[in-house]
Amino acid sequence: MGTPDSHGLVQCGYCGTKIVLPPTDATKEHKNLVRFQELCKAAKQAKNWNDLLKYASEILEIDPKNVDAWLDKALATGSLSSGYSHRLDEARGYLQQVAELSPDDARIGEIKTIIEDVQHKGYINLALERNKSATDLFNFGIVNSISIGFLGEAMGNFIEALKVKPNDPYTLQSIKTVNETAKSKGIQWTDAAVRELVLKVENTLREQAAAGQMVKAQQDAARRLLTLKQRLQQREVELAKLNQKKRGFFVNMEIEDVQNEIKNISREISKLESTIQKPKSDSAS
Repeated sequence: MGTPDSHGLVQCGYCGTKIVLPPTDATKEHKNLVRFQELCKAAKQAKNWNDLLKYASEILEIDPKNVDAWLDKALATGSLSSGYSHRLDEARGYLQQVAELSPDDARIGEIKTIIEDVQHKGYINLALERNKSATDLFNFGIVNSISIGFLGEAMGNFIEALKVKPNDPYTLQSIKTVNETAKSKGIQWTDAAVRELVLKVENTLREQAAAGQMVKAQQDAARRLLTLKQRLQQREVELAKLNQKKRGFFVNMEIEDVQNEIKNISREISKLESTIQKPKSDSAS
């Protein structure tokens, strides 16, 4: 008998008889593995996360060290997360399995970002929904346990979103807005942790605003500095030309004017350079 092909078909080299050999367990597992891998690929392309999760789990039953399957399982689980169903920690656990099997795999960071974005968006959407419900009731003059409850849920979901993406500007501003709405209705947060976080958010926003102003001032100074240096160069060329002329009353006056202007420009350049360099020295200290 000859060697069986991939389908288990073997042909006798003497009489030509073809026989299908019964597959071994290993052959069956290999075929199943290939089939589930194809199904995973199709499910991922269709963004059918439930199927991707199911087929990736089937692969891991056969091959527990299959890195691609762990990545697919993390992606599927994270993509199924929402404000109602928190599965980010579960997905991170699957990524940890990948990190143990293949520590340098660049896909770990890529999928981590994707699933965190999904969970963050889920919390934000739910928070916006609850905030709108509260605002609609407030606009009708209804300030009761229902409207206050909606506002509290909005704050809670914004806080959860901030845990997923710390210092996210939109989330920080949203927490501040919800807090201002609560203040305007005479509502006070009973949870000390929430009050502490609100205060921290307000401080962070002030720091970010100050940092933004500083960056803008530096950018403005840099643009002004470039203009002044070009102007200084022009005046220095002009002064060199004047010095080559025959000296007289009017030429001397021109030279003096240009020299004075060069001094003024140089002083302004020095001040601007100090403005630009100052934050660096402050951070170093």
